[in-house]
Amino acid sequence: MHRRTALAAITGASLSLLTGGATDWTATPPAGVDEPLTDDTIGPADATERAATDLESGVSFEGEVVEVVECGRTCREATTTLTNTGTDDATAVQVAATVVAGETLVWETDEEIGRLEAGETVTRTQRIDIDVVSALAIENNDRTVTITTTITSAQRTEQFVTETRV
Repeated sequence: MHRRTALAAITGASLSLLTGGATDWTATPPAGVDEPLTDDTIGPADATERAATDLESGVSFEGEVVEVVECGRTCREATTTLTNTGTDDATAVQVAATVVAGETLVWETDEEIGRLEAGETVTRTQRIDIDVVSALAIENNDRTVTITTTITSAQRTEQFVTETRV
């Protein structure tokens, strides 16, 4: 299964991929390649200008879920890959994800990848293990979770939002 949704998976949020969740994609590159990333540069404003900057950057990401292994009733280990399919190297790559059930934060992670050269692939195995309170929050939310994954580099920021029943 080769899908861009593996960005969520590389951060350990692959449960949605395994259960066939619907995905809402948005890509928002930073305001300018040479400008530092701040919280104001990754919001939705100036999306057209940012999209044009993104096309010029030559950085693009794809991923794949390689394997998912059950490690307990509320635990999964997901092995995933992330590839820079663009023509330029991606620098300062970082992946962050949150899993929310209703208003309850169920799980989160933040991982530095660093430099990802054009055509380079990284492989990660992430353990997703939730506690009883989080499991109850999922159950009380009709077993639905929302996964928000953000991949940030000096050249581009992409955000992926997936809502799925688990």
